[in-house]
Amino acid sequence: MGLDITDEFRKIVKAKAVLEGFSQEQLNKITAATILPKPRDISPFLKAAFEVDQSIEEGGDFIRSNRQKYTVVGASTDAERDGIENEVALFVKACSTRIGQLQKTAESVQNSKASGVSQQGVAHLHGITLILSEKLKTVTSIFDTYRSVRARQMANVQRRRQAQQAKEKQRRDQKQQLSGEGNPDDMESSSGFPAENGQVQEMAFMEQENKALFDELSGLSQAVHGTEKMMQEIATLNQMFSAQVLSQAEQIEHVYACAVESSMNMEHGNKQLTKAIKMNTSTRKNVVAILLGATFLMLFFDWFNS
Repeated sequence: MGLDITDEFRKIVKAKAVLEGFSQEQLNKITAATILPKPRDISPFLKAAFEVDQSIEEGGDFIRSNRQKYTVVGASTDAERDGIENEVALFVKACSTRIGQLQKTAESVQNSKASGVSQQGVAHLHGITLILSEKLKTVTSIFDTYRSVRARQMANVQRRRQAQQAKEKQRRDQKQQLSGEGNPDDMESSSGFPAENGQVQEMAFMEQENKALFDELSGLSQAVHGTEKMMQEIATLNQMFSAQVLSQAEQIEHVYACAVESSMNMEHGNKQLTKAIKMNTSTRKNVVAILLGATFLMLFFDWFNS
């Protein structure tokens, strides 16, 4: 068993450093740097990934903090809800764009031969982008749940509004029927004289015009609400489509893992084939040498015996 002289070596090095003029503070810095080396600088890819991760965390906090405003009826106006939805849409678009840029960077590193990054490093970069995609997918799925709640609320409000409009229209029709059954001769002016036929016809014409205008405005209002509902449904479907696109990240990750494993297996197989070829060549040479040696021995013994 050897003698451990590490402590003696350190004392000799420290004494030599003192003789060279190093101060105690410098020695402490050198010792600390040796024990705890400085961390390596973070690459631009990792910096961008950390920023995207921070943005996703902030977006998730924003969505969860505004859940009551967005889902509870009467907690906020439609304009405030639309503002929340627009902010979330901008946040998802920005994060998706930055994740796409990171994915392109990883692909460029993978395709570049002069990058000096190993296959494990490339797989690590792709894994980072997939993790960010999964986190963004989780956040968007939470907001999709909130949007489905709001869509149901809007549908219920639209049905109640249509039922109320139908009741109002029925009451107006009944009132017009009752007013139509009266005798026009009973209508008198404020001065006590019976109303003239021209005034009665003009009033009836104006009433018909008002009714037609009201029906037209009601139709336009229903069309506007229908268009608004359709736009909300399209936005919801677009968000769901984006979530489905992000869900393909798992399949892409699996395919990429299989591709990396296949490439490693191919490399290992090529090495084994090279070894087999070398062994086959050496075996062939040995067999030929043995056969030649045996032939010469037989010839020698035949000559010796003769």
